[in-house]
Amino acid sequence: GDTIIIGYPCHKAVCQFRGRTWTAWYSLDLPFDNGPWKLGGLPGLILAASESRHEFSFVATGIEQMRQTATISFHPKRYLRSTPAKLQRLLEDYWKDQWNTTNRLQGSGYSEPPKAQRTFNACLMDKYE
Repeated sequence: GDTIIIGYPCHKAVCQFRGRTWTAWYSLDLPFDNGPWKLGGLPGLILAASESRHEFSFVATGIEQMRQTATISFHPKRYLRSTPAKLQRLLEDYWKDQWNTTNRLQGSGYSEPPKAQRTFNACLMDKYE
């Protein structure tokens, strides 16, 4: 199949990933092997992707040329060493109780009940055991 997304001709690719059937649309006019989330590796940039149950979908809405370059800098003293398993536990704690987890990490000691908690859908999260 072929289609046009934000002005770029795209080709269709289908794959199985994490128990889901994904359909991706990529453009050879944008020769980058990237895409949304963990999708990538095609010979062009993925501009749209969805899975067969229609629970997740990604669609590019535009591409802009940067006017100037941006420098990404890291401040190592601000970060803690971790492992994938520790990060997974931290994210699970955060989604169970965002308010208190954030306060604990910042060391603020300020405690006020949150007005609302968001739910967490872990189906796209890596699992480390």
